[in-house]
Amino acid sequence: MKTGNNTILLTGGTSGIGYSILKRLHAVDNKILVVGSDHQRLEKIKNEFKNIDTFCCDLSMSTDVQRLIDFL
Repeated sequence: MKTGNNTILLTGGTSGIGYSILKRLHAVDNKILVVGSDHQRLEKIKNEFKNIDTFCCDLSMSTDVQRLIDFL
């Protein structure tokens, strides 16, 4: 499996296991879009990691899912 130079949509990447996955994926030069519902955590991630995009939405809300689909 190729682990570097991919484009990745990562949900739940602002804490816990998702955050650990984010760090590993970022270390091998992936382009990452982190999706989460906590705007402050997303801003912290954007400031901590270079070349990462973030999108704030609640995936339990169909309107937010549609916003994400439209963004992608």
